[in-house]
Amino acid sequence: MAQNQFTMNKQTASRTFRKLVETYDTHAFHLAPENYRDFIVFAARALNQSDWKSAVDNVFSIPMLMRMPEYQDQKFRTSIIESFKKAAFESFLYRSAKQYKSFCLKSLSDMFGLSKPAVIKQIAQMIMQNKLQMNIDAQSDLLFVNEGATDIKELQQLSLQYVS
Repeated sequence: MAQNQFTMNKQTASRTFRKLVETYDTHAFHLAPENYRDFIVFAARALNQSDWKSAVDNVFSIPMLMRMPEYQDQKFRTSIIESFKKAAFESFLYRSAKQYKSFCLKSLSDMFGLSKPAVIKQIAQMIMQNKLQMNIDAQSDLLFVNEGATDIKELQQLSLQYVS
């Protein structure tokens, strides 16, 4: 949703989910979530605003999820938290690419609790998939917006360098 926010193409994975989120956005007051759908919508709205912490809190507050045996597994929780961090990071880049000319990679990694190699890898993948028009300057640890085309071979080497 964050990717297509500034375009006329409002293509999302689920049309009914998009309508549900837009309906929640039109309400003046938001009460505490009552059912699993409310928790999911609140988490999606938080992710769209790049707030991964409240999104994780909303998802982990679903009573049905707490009854699952996988919920007790720390590995499961860590994987969900990492995927929410990456989704919030992507959302942040889509939303703020129109407002900023450059980003410091260290501040991005601190903001989302990701390692610097993970940030560089995610940005490189988004650029290679043509989702972002940005350049990575590895020497100065900056991400530049719309400063020209990035060499694909350079991105592939950078991405492979930070593969874990």
